[in-house]
Amino acid sequence: RVRAGAAAACAALAVAVALIAVPHLNDKARTPIAGGVTTLLTPDRPLSATQLQAAAAIIQRRLQAVGVAGTAGVRGGQVAIKSAAASRTTISSIAARGELQFRQVLAAKAPAAGTGSLPQGAASLADAERLYADRRCGPVADGLDQSTSAANYLVTCDSQFEYLLGPPEVDNGDVARVGASSDQLGSWLVQLTFNHAGAGTWLTLTAHAALQPDMPTCQPPSGCNAVAMVVDGTVVSAPRITDPHGIRGGHAQIVGNFTEGRARALAASVSAVPLPAGFTIAN
Repeated sequence: RVRAGAAAACAALAVAVALIAVPHLNDKARTPIAGGVTTLLTPDRPLSATQLQAAAAIIQRRLQAVGVAGTAGVRGGQVAIKSAAASRTTISSIAARGELQFRQVLAAKAPAAGTGSLPQGAASLADAERLYADRRCGPVADGLDQSTSAANYLVTCDSQFEYLLGPPEVDNGDVARVGASSDQLGSWLVQLTFNHAGAGTWLTLTAHAALQPDMPTCQPPSGCNAVAMVVDGTVVSAPRITDPHGIRGGHAQIVGNFTEGRARALAASVSAVPLPAGFTIAN
């Protein structure tokens, strides 16, 4: 579920959620890294020396944000992390690109059996509608760079729907603060506070969406009464917006079955500029 804005606005949301903010990790990924062992991260695409240095600096800040002592630097064409405390789970999470976007849902339908969350971008709505009609969702291949920042329109999936999404309206640059905290029931969540420009765009986006038809009867170009939160091309959630005035206050919360570590890792990964590419553990 996603709670957005002030309490009154939160009550006005009917939420449809697919919680896939943190990628599935196998048993090997959950094993702790021995003290002081260096973990090498390989980028999903070739990066320049400058880009690698920038990626190492971002990963260093993410380590600090999740409360893990360690260092990140460049070794050849990889980023090397040395830490006595980080598990492979934590490193896998903070090595994701962390590209955050809010996009209006323009159409949604049940995906074909066995589909995954392969995002596909399109420059025009007509091209996006053709992709959407062809049901081009599928499993994400290892090593695939899932950057969607250049995609005006996006076709992607979660476990419930295949989505046709409009242009990105709010992104990492519109977020002033991100943090992880627990609620009164002890459930962990991620809190976002938008900057002034982001809060205004969020209000406009949600006010427009609230006036559109419900999923799945909606269709482009006017779209649906839902806004998708997208992380690295994957829909984390798509809340239906019912308040005709939009969501005021410049705040949003991501709520799900998060452990403390996963909530902190997600918050760290979307708190600033995304990595220039996604990274995978090489050793």
